[in-house]
Amino acid sequence: MNSSKVFGEFVSKRCEEILSQDEEYQKFNDAIFNTENEFKKSLSPDQIKDYNRMEELNMESIIYAAVCIYNTCLVDIENVKKIN
Repeated sequence: MNSSKVFGEFVSKRCEEILSQDEEYQKFNDAIFNTENEFKKSLSPDQIKDYNRMEELNMESIIYAAVCIYNTCLVDIENVKKIN
């Protein structure tokens, strides 16, 4: 496993840890989950398959964005340390 993938997994797990403790995030997550389940009831099996694929891509995109932001923050921290 390459270091980029390992780091991505670390960031993903760390984000999960942080968000699992955040009440506001949990409220959003619950609302999304409930709305999504109601919406899926109106879909055909093929539409559900397509919807689930879209959700997978969305999650991959969110994880990728988190890793990019995390990496940038680490670089920013190092740059600030160099200035001070």
